[in-house]
Amino acid sequence: MELKDENDIEDDLVIAEGKQGYIPTVFLVDDSESERTVIVNFEDDKTTFKHLQINIEWTLTKLTEFLVSEFQKEGPHRLKNLFDNKNFVLEEMDTKLKNYETFREGGTRIQLEAGRPTTMAEISINV
Repeated sequence: MELKDENDIEDDLVIAEGKQGYIPTVFLVDDSESERTVIVNFEDDKTTFKHLQINIEWTLTKLTEFLVSEFQKEGPHRLKNLFDNKNFVLEEMDTKLKNYETFREGGTRIQLEAGRPTTMAEISINV
């Protein structure tokens, strides 16, 4: 994906049945060697999102605690890796984010779920 200036974006409008189509917005972020920008989407409101800065030196536990605190959630929570559709398990919660390529390079997709992290031997079922 290439970044475009404002004049070029107007040329990319999609006209369908008299309506303008969706144009993705690209945000330029100020990431550093250890800082990454996270875009948080809310399940109940697809138009609401928030930008947060995280440090890839953090562990999965620290990231989970940060997100729970930031969004004033209560009770235990776990992270789900949406690339492979698997929960991060208890045995890897002390792993630093920098050990995962998608956190280092960007592009990771995760979901915060209610419930404690499961162990490798447990199965998580959402009802």
